[in-house]
Amino acid sequence: MYTFSYHNDFNVISNNSILQNRLYAVNIGTGCAYNTISRNNIINNGEKYQACDKGENNTFTQNYWNPWNSTDADDD
Repeated sequence: MYTFSYHNDFNVISNNSILQNRLYAVNIGTGCAYNTISRNNIINNGEKYQACDKGENNTFTQNYWNPWNSTDADDD
């Protein structure tokens, strides 16, 4: 699992396989900004969602998600 805590900015996670984590494949906390997560295989992570982004201006592009779970902005 990739976890970004407060003030982790301008990181790039690219060309990885992130598999079978119990919670999230990628967990971006508040206070983290401008991180790029691209061209990864994100497979079978979490019970409900594969990624959590509570930061600002982070981008997820060209990733393969299996299974795909749509976003839930208010976590209900």
